[in-house]
Amino acid sequence: MWRQRLARAAALAASTTAAGLGIAHVLHAVLHADEHPSESTDATLLSFKRSAPQRTGTEAHWDQLLHDVDRPVVVGIAGGTGSGKTTVACAIAQRIGAESLVHISHDSYYRPLNHLPMQVRARTNFDHPDALETSLLVEHLRQLKSGAPVSIPMYDFATHSRCPSTTVVHPARIILVEGILIYANEELRDMLDIKIFVDTDSDVRFIRRLKRDISERGREVGAVIGQYLDTVRPMHNQFVEPSKRYADVIIPTGLNSVALEMVIARLQHLCAGPAKSGR
Repeated sequence: MWRQRLARAAALAASTTAAGLGIAHVLHAVLHADEHPSESTDATLLSFKRSAPQRTGTEAHWDQLLHDVDRPVVVGIAGGTGSGKTTVACAIAQRIGAESLVHISHDSYYRPLNHLPMQVRARTNFDHPDALETSLLVEHLRQLKSGAPVSIPMYDFATHSRCPSTTVVHPARIILVEGILIYANEELRDMLDIKIFVDTDSDVRFIRRLKRDISERGREVGAVIGQYLDTVRPMHNQFVEPSKRYADVIIPTGLNSVALEMVIARLQHLCAGPAKSGR
Protein backbone atom coordinates (compact mmCIF):
# COMPACT_ATOMS: atom_id res chain seq x y z
CA MET A 1 0.00 0.00 0.00
CA TRP A 2 2.81 2.38 0.83
CA ARG A 3 4.50 1.71 -2.48
CA GLN A 4 1.25 2.34 -4.31
CA ARG A 5 0.76 5.67 -2.53
CA LEU A 6 4.31 6.82 -3.24
CA ALA A 7 3.98 5.81 -6.86
CA ARG A 8 0.77 7.83 -7.16
CA ALA A 9 2.50 10.80 -5.50
CA ALA A 10 5.36 10.65 -7.99
CA ALA A 11 2.98 10.42 -10.94
CA LEU A 12 0.95 13.41 -9.76
CA ALA A 13 3.84 15.60 -8.61
CA ALA A 14 4.54 17.28 -11.94
CA SER A 15 0.95 18.28 -12.65
CA THR A 16 0.18 19.40 -9.13
CA THR A 17 3.30 21.50 -8.69
CA ALA A 18 2.55 23.16 -12.02
CA ALA A 19 -0.85 24.09 -10.60
CA GLY A 20 0.76 25.70 -7.57
CA LEU A 21 0.72 22.69 -5.21
CA GLY A 22 3.99 21.86 -3.48
CA ILE A 23 5.34 18.31 -3.33
CA ALA A 24 4.93 18.35 0.43
CA HIS A 25 1.17 18.82 -0.01
CA VAL A 26 1.06 15.97 -2.53
CA LEU A 27 2.77 13.56 -0.16
CA HIS A 28 0.61 14.68 2.75
CA ALA A 29 -2.58 14.08 0.78
CA VAL A 30 -1.49 10.65 -0.46
CA LEU A 31 0.09 9.31 2.72
CA HIS A 32 -2.74 10.41 5.00
CA ALA A 33 -5.65 9.30 2.86
CA ASP A 34 -6.69 6.65 5.39
CA GLU A 35 -7.30 9.35 8.00
CA HIS A 36 -10.24 10.61 5.91
CA PRO A 37 -11.97 7.48 4.55
CA SER A 38 -14.95 9.47 3.34
CA GLU A 39 -12.74 11.43 0.94
CA SER A 40 -10.69 9.85 -1.80
CA THR A 41 -7.06 10.86 -2.28
CA ASP A 42 -7.80 11.92 -5.83
CA ALA A 43 -10.55 14.24 -4.63
CA THR A 44 -8.24 15.75 -2.06
CA LEU A 45 -5.54 16.33 -4.66
CA LEU A 46 -8.08 17.73 -7.09
CA SER A 47 -9.26 20.27 -4.52
CA PHE A 48 -5.65 21.29 -3.98
CA LYS A 49 -5.07 21.68 -7.71
CA ARG A 50 -8.10 23.92 -8.09
CA SER A 51 -6.98 26.24 -5.29
CA ALA A 52 -5.17 29.41 -6.28
CA PRO A 53 -1.48 29.49 -5.29
CA GLN A 54 -0.94 31.32 -2.02
CA ARG A 55 1.47 34.25 -1.86
CA THR A 56 4.38 33.76 0.50
CA GLY A 57 4.83 35.96 3.56
CA THR A 58 7.95 37.46 1.99
CA GLU A 59 6.10 38.50 -1.16
CA ALA A 60 3.23 40.02 0.81
CA HIS A 61 5.68 41.86 3.06
CA TRP A 62 7.56 43.24 0.04
CA ASP A 63 4.34 44.41 -1.63
CA GLN A 64 3.34 46.22 1.55
CA LEU A 65 6.70 48.01 1.72
CA LEU A 66 6.53 48.88 -1.98
CA HIS A 67 3.04 50.37 -1.94
CA ASP A 68 3.14 52.12 1.44
CA VAL A 69 5.25 54.94 -0.01
CA ASP A 70 4.62 57.34 2.88
CA ARG A 71 6.15 55.03 5.48
CA PRO A 72 9.95 54.84 5.92
CA VAL A 73 11.53 51.44 5.37
CA VAL A 74 13.99 50.52 8.12
CA VAL A 75 16.93 48.41 6.92
CA GLY A 76 19.30 46.77 9.38
CA ILE A 77 22.93 45.90 8.61
CA ALA A 78 24.59 43.68 11.21
CA GLY A 79 27.72 41.54 11.40
CA GLY A 80 30.76 41.03 13.56
CA THR A 81 33.30 43.71 14.35
CA GLY A 82 35.36 44.52 11.26
CA SER A 83 33.02 42.56 8.99
CA GLY A 84 32.54 45.47 6.61
CA LYS A 85 29.14 46.68 7.83
CA THR A 86 30.06 50.34 7.57
CA THR A 87 31.57 49.85 4.11
CA VAL A 88 28.39 48.15 2.92
CA ALA A 89 26.20 50.80 4.55
CA CYS A 90 28.18 53.65 2.99
CA ALA A 91 28.10 51.99 -0.44
CA ILE A 92 24.31 51.66 -0.20
CA ALA A 93 23.94 55.24 1.04
CA GLN A 94 26.06 56.57 -1.82
CA ARG A 95 24.01 54.75 -4.46
CA ILE A 96 20.58 55.54 -2.99
CA GLY A 97 21.38 59.18 -2.30
CA ALA A 98 20.99 61.47 0.70
CA GLU A 99 17.55 62.62 -0.40
CA SER A 100 16.14 59.08 0.05
CA LEU A 101 18.29 57.60 2.82
CA VAL A 102 19.55 58.35 6.33
CA HIS A 103 22.29 56.30 7.97
CA ILE A 104 22.22 55.66 11.74
CA SER A 105 24.94 53.79 13.62
CA HIS A 106 24.13 51.83 16.76
CA ASP A 107 27.58 52.87 18.01
CA SER A 108 26.25 56.40 18.50
CA TYR A 109 24.09 55.05 21.33
CA TYR A 110 26.86 53.76 23.61
CA ARG A 111 26.09 54.76 27.18
CA PRO A 112 28.15 57.71 28.44
CA LEU A 113 30.81 56.77 31.00
CA ASN A 114 31.78 60.30 32.05
CA HIS A 115 31.09 59.45 35.68
CA LEU A 116 33.78 56.75 35.75
CA PRO A 117 37.58 57.05 35.96
CA MET A 118 39.35 56.51 32.63
CA GLN A 119 40.88 53.22 33.81
CA VAL A 120 37.43 51.84 34.59
CA ARG A 121 35.99 53.07 31.28
CA ALA A 122 38.69 51.22 29.36
CA ARG A 123 37.78 47.94 31.08
CA THR A 124 34.08 48.20 30.16
CA ASN A 125 32.65 45.44 28.01
CA PHE A 126 31.57 47.48 24.98
CA ASP A 127 30.51 44.36 23.07
CA HIS A 128 27.68 43.44 25.44
CA PRO A 129 24.15 44.66 24.64
CA ASP A 130 23.95 46.46 28.00
CA ALA A 131 26.71 48.85 26.90
CA LEU A 132 24.29 50.46 24.43
CA GLU A 133 21.22 52.58 25.11
CA THR A 134 19.15 50.65 22.61
CA SER A 135 15.87 51.89 24.07
CA LEU A 136 16.78 55.40 22.90
CA LEU A 137 17.48 54.11 19.37
CA VAL A 138 14.13 52.34 19.33
CA GLU A 139 12.38 55.55 20.39
CA HIS A 140 14.22 57.51 17.71
CA LEU A 141 13.14 55.00 15.06
CA ARG A 142 9.54 55.33 16.19
CA GLN A 143 9.75 59.10 15.85
CA LEU A 144 11.36 58.89 12.41
CA LYS A 145 8.71 56.43 11.20
CA SER A 146 6.04 58.84 12.41
CA GLY A 147 7.62 61.67 10.40
CA ALA A 148 9.43 63.55 13.19
CA PRO A 149 13.16 64.48 13.21
CA VAL A 150 15.45 63.19 15.98
CA SER A 151 18.69 64.29 17.66
CA ILE A 152 21.20 61.44 17.58
CA PRO A 153 24.01 61.36 20.16
CA MET A 154 27.64 61.73 19.11
CA TYR A 155 30.07 59.38 20.86
CA ASP A 156 33.76 59.97 21.55
CA PHE A 157 35.51 56.58 21.43
CA ALA A 158 38.80 58.00 22.72
CA THR A 159 37.24 59.09 26.03
CA HIS A 160 34.28 56.66 26.09
CA SER A 161 31.81 59.50 26.53
CA ARG A 162 29.13 61.36 24.63
CA CYS A 163 29.86 64.68 23.02
CA PRO A 164 27.81 67.73 24.06
CA SER A 165 26.52 68.15 20.49
CA THR A 166 24.08 65.91 18.63
CA THR A 167 23.24 65.22 14.99
CA VAL A 168 19.75 66.10 13.78
CA VAL A 169 18.34 63.47 11.41
CA HIS A 170 15.15 63.87 9.39
CA PRO A 171 12.93 61.04 8.10
CA ALA A 172 13.66 59.53 4.69
CA ARG A 173 12.27 56.68 2.60
CA ILE A 174 15.14 54.40 3.68
CA ILE A 175 16.43 54.41 7.27
CA LEU A 176 19.66 52.42 7.43
CA VAL A 177 20.57 51.14 10.90
CA GLU A 178 24.01 49.59 11.36
CA GLY A 179 25.55 47.77 14.32
CA ILE A 180 26.93 44.48 15.58
CA LEU A 181 24.10 43.91 18.08
CA ILE A 182 21.01 45.26 16.35
CA TYR A 183 19.52 41.76 15.91
CA ALA A 184 20.27 40.74 19.51
CA ASN A 185 17.55 43.04 20.86
CA GLU A 186 14.03 41.79 20.09
CA GLU A 187 12.34 45.19 20.32
CA LEU A 188 14.81 46.75 17.91
CA ARG A 189 14.79 43.71 15.66
CA ASP A 190 11.02 43.90 15.29
CA MET A 191 11.29 47.47 13.98
CA LEU A 192 13.52 46.43 11.07
CA ASP A 193 11.71 45.76 7.80
CA ILE A 194 14.74 44.27 6.04
CA LYS A 195 17.64 42.61 7.88
CA ILE A 196 21.07 42.17 6.29
CA PHE A 197 24.03 40.34 7.84
CA VAL A 198 27.59 40.88 6.59
CA ASP A 199 29.46 37.60 7.15
CA THR A 200 33.27 37.79 7.13
CA ASP A 201 35.96 35.40 8.40
CA SER A 202 37.14 36.06 11.95
CA ASP A 203 40.83 36.54 11.07
CA VAL A 204 39.96 39.22 8.52
CA ARG A 205 37.65 40.92 11.00
CA PHE A 206 40.34 41.00 13.71
CA ILE A 207 42.94 42.55 11.41
CA ARG A 208 40.47 45.21 10.32
CA ARG A 209 39.53 46.00 13.92
CA LEU A 210 43.18 46.22 14.97
CA LYS A 211 43.98 48.71 12.21
CA ARG A 212 40.83 50.76 12.87
CA ASP A 213 41.24 51.04 16.64
CA ILE A 214 44.85 52.13 16.30
CA SER A 215 44.36 54.67 13.50
CA GLU A 216 40.88 55.99 14.28
CA ARG A 217 40.38 55.53 18.02
CA GLY A 218 43.85 56.11 19.42
CA ARG A 219 44.28 52.65 20.97
CA GLU A 220 47.49 50.71 21.54
CA VAL A 221 48.14 47.30 19.97
CA GLY A 222 48.27 45.42 23.29
CA ALA A 223 45.03 47.00 24.48
CA VAL A 224 43.23 46.10 21.25
CA ILE A 225 44.40 42.48 21.38
CA GLY A 226 43.49 42.15 25.05
CA GLN A 227 40.02 43.59 24.48
CA TYR A 228 39.46 41.27 21.54
CA LEU A 229 40.34 38.16 23.55
CA ASP A 230 38.55 39.22 26.74
CA THR A 231 35.27 40.61 25.40
CA VAL A 232 35.00 41.02 21.61
CA ARG A 233 35.39 37.38 20.63
CA PRO A 234 33.29 35.92 23.50
CA MET A 235 30.49 38.43 22.92
CA HIS A 236 30.55 37.73 19.19
CA ASN A 237 30.04 34.03 19.86
CA GLN A 238 27.33 34.69 22.44
CA PHE A 239 25.31 37.44 20.77
CA VAL A 240 26.38 38.38 17.24
CA GLU A 241 26.83 35.02 15.52
CA PRO A 242 23.54 33.56 16.86
CA SER A 243 21.65 36.66 15.69
CA LYS A 244 22.60 35.84 12.09
CA ARG A 245 19.60 33.50 11.93
CA TYR A 246 17.27 36.51 11.92
CA ALA A 247 18.78 37.94 8.74
CA ASP A 248 16.77 38.11 5.51
CA VAL A 249 19.94 38.52 3.42
CA ILE A 250 23.51 37.39 4.18
CA ILE A 251 26.32 39.16 2.31
CA PRO A 252 29.39 36.88 2.37
CA THR A 253 33.01 37.98 2.68
CA GLY A 254 32.28 41.59 3.45
CA LEU A 255 31.84 43.81 0.41
CA ASN A 256 30.51 41.23 -2.05
CA SER A 257 29.67 43.12 -5.23
CA VAL A 258 27.04 40.69 -6.54
CA ALA A 259 25.11 40.52 -3.26
CA LEU A 260 25.47 44.27 -2.74
CA GLU A 261 24.09 45.05 -6.21
CA MET A 262 21.07 42.86 -5.50
CA VAL A 263 20.38 44.69 -2.24
CA ILE A 264 20.82 48.11 -3.86
CA ALA A 265 18.48 47.17 -6.72
CA ARG A 266 15.78 46.20 -4.22
CA LEU A 267 16.15 49.42 -2.27
CA GLN A 268 16.08 51.50 -5.46
CA HIS A 269 12.89 49.66 -6.35
CA LEU A 270 11.40 50.74 -3.02
CA CYS A 271 12.46 54.34 -3.53
CA ALA A 272 10.91 54.38 -7.02
CA GLY A 273 7.54 53.24 -5.68
CA PRO A 274 4.88 51.06 -7.39
CA ALA A 275 4.09 53.51 -10.19
CA LYS A 276 7.64 54.11 -11.39
CA SER A 277 8.64 50.49 -10.89
CA GLY A 278 5.87 49.36 -13.21
CA ARG A 279 3.80 47.44 -10.64
